Amino acid sequence: MLSVYAMIYLAPGGYATGRRLSRQYSTILGSCVSLVLWHPATGFFAICHYLMVHAKAGAISPLSMGKYAELILPHFQRQVQKAGLVAGDVQASLYGGAGNARTRGLARHFQVARCNVDYADAFVQQQGWQLFNRDVGGEQGRKLLFDSHTGECEVFRLSESSLP
Repeated sequence: MLSVYAMIYLAPGGYATGRRLSRQYSTILGSCVSLVLWHPATGFFAICHYLMVHAKAGAISPLSMGKYAELILPHFQRQVQKAGLVAGDVQASLYGGAGNARTRGLARHFQVARCNVDYADAFVQQQGWQLFNRDVGGEQGRKLLFDSHTGECEVFRLSESSLP
């Protein structure tokens, strides 16, 4: 069960890093993806909510870094290195990437959700991080809760009936 601390909503494009903070992060994911990194021994964590893999030319700014996987995931990798962590000890969890029936027939590079998941899977593997948890794909959105003090994640599947 997640501890109760300050609740922070992680909006699309949002991200955070730190060490064992008394904060709980919450985010809602559809085609977007959230990558959560956790290092149990030190309490190092990183969490993001990215929208797409690639940034459009001219769209890159410090404020937009969290929106694009090609920018935020290398940033996380640099933070892991800066913290002096052994890559194989870092737990990576991946959530989101829901598609829908309308996108299923499109060419793969037009399926934003699938591209988001594929990029994160490849990046995690390339870094040598442990894939600790993976709840991706399908057609349902997700609500993710991450406890930055314990590293625990909870995922709730969303349905049309659960929306206001």
